[in-house]
Amino acid sequence: MKAKKLGIKNVTKLKKSQLINEIDDKVMKLMEEKKSSFKGFTNQFTLEPSGNVTYDPESFLTAVKRKALAKIQTQTKVKITLRANMEKTDLKTGQTLVEEHQFRSKNEIVLESTNKNELWSFLAEQVLEDLTKFQMNGSGWTFHSIVALDIHTIGYEPMNGSSWAPLPKFLVLKKALINMKNTDNQCFKWCIARGWNPVERDSQQITKILRKQAESLNFKGSEFPMNLKDIDKFERLNPKIEVNVFEYEAECVYPLRISKLKREKKVRPFFSRTNTIVLLRIFQDLFRSRFQNIMVQL
Repeated sequence: MKAKKLGIKNVTKLKKSQLINEIDDKVMKLMEEKKSSFKGFTNQFTLEPSGNVTYDPESFLTAVKRKALAKIQTQTKVKITLRANMEKTDLKTGQTLVEEHQFRSKNEIVLESTNKNELWSFLAEQVLEDLTKFQMNGSGWTFHSIVALDIHTIGYEPMNGSSWAPLPKFLVLKKALINMKNTDNQCFKWCIARGWNPVERDSQQITKILRKQAESLNFKGSEFPMNLKDIDKFERLNPKIEVNVFEYEAECVYPLRISKLKREKKVRPFFSRTNTIVLLRIFQDLFRSRFQNIMVQL
């Protein structure tokens, strides 16, 4: 019914996916990619309402979801900006003013493990919250109409692990981390070896025993410092180990990599630990970071 109302022909002959594309093309216009207007972002895609279709902010963000997510790739950083016309009445003259304003989300990192539907809900929620605050701060502006949605993206390449450095005080106080004291760039190796061979004392030390234990793990073809994308190969060579990686930045922890492998859990005696090893990468600055090992129960 919606397709016929929009003037789309041969509706009954089209597949569902074709029909959805035809409807999207009628109600939504995708502008060509161009350089982003925001510092730190390289690409910008713009979605505009087309025809006589009108939207409120929430329904517009729902309508553009499919096309927007198609432009958001993994291993990218993204933010969205809703451009909307806002109106208010001048109390002195009685004249109605209409101006364009922008409402933005925060920057979000899109990884292979990211649920894109949840990502979009999170981005949309931030934009709607920004708009609501603007209307409620006493400015007198109210929503008038949608102008467009801008999607800003840039490629995101997680940095490799490097050598030892002291933990931030916030993490030290957690008393839940083993900060391996290595002097080389093989942080990943020592973290995995310790996670697989826990000890009760001096667990952060790279001992002769630990070096021997590391030899039982298969690092064939691995290059150090280890890149996130190369962990898949390590897991294939070591089928009893799953590796999850998280990143710490500004007192926040978020996932960088969640193992896609599902195996039976092999319970080991020390703290009833399983065969899942969790690594935490400490973000230190734009050029340097490192892996740390967290002893947690999964």
